[in-house]
Amino acid sequence: MREGLKFFWMASVIASAFSWLYQTLVRNSGNRFRGRRQVTGCELARQVLDRARLNRTAVASARGPMRGHLGFSLDGLRLPEKVYYGTQLSDSAQALHETAHQLEASQSVIPRALCAPGGWILQAVVMASWFLVLAGFLGPAWRGAGLFGQVLFLIGFCIAVTSLPRERTVTRCALSNLAALEGFGPDEKIRMKKILKALRWSPLTEAFSAPWNWISKGVSFGVSESERIR
Repeated sequence: MREGLKFFWMASVIASAFSWLYQTLVRNSGNRFRGRRQVTGCELARQVLDRARLNRTAVASARGPMRGHLGFSLDGLRLPEKVYYGTQLSDSAQALHETAHQLEASQSVIPRALCAPGGWILQAVVMASWFLVLAGFLGPAWRGAGLFGQVLFLIGFCIAVTSLPRERTVTRCALSNLAALEGFGPDEKIRMKKILKALRWSPLTEAFSAPWNWISKGVSFGVSESERIR
């Protein structure tokens, strides 16, 4: 039974790692190109929201390093600071993706904390699984903790897999908004389309990158606190 559990855990980790690598490579390729009209992520999100008649939905910037979905509220959309001010095609694609999530979430009855990716409850489960798995390597006394960590990761992975159809719906919404956008040439839209299709694997990539997301969030909070004290 332990061997079977280990096999499925390894398979899920490898699938998550490949998804993360693929998405990272595609997004990095978009970082080499800037939009000709220098449209920021904030302006792009505002344009899409206004077209959807969500004029009262504010678009705000969230400080800190780039990490997964930042969540939403019915009256506000938060974008990572890099995306908010960015004019690279990867920033524009990310802004479209986050705005599509906002449009979808405004019609959803599922609490954000229970959604993948971005739900803090699910990210906490995945983070705990990584901690327990690492503890399992300390010695025989921690072997049970390691096995429990593998089970937790498999639970988080299964939830991420079940959320992929929702991500496909969000991607279709983002691609539809991309087709209606002004200020981007055909070649720019083709590159952004490729990035948007890669972003639909975000639930799996965030299962793999959860430790870094939490560490970067803690570092960002520490830097903000030190700046506030000064």
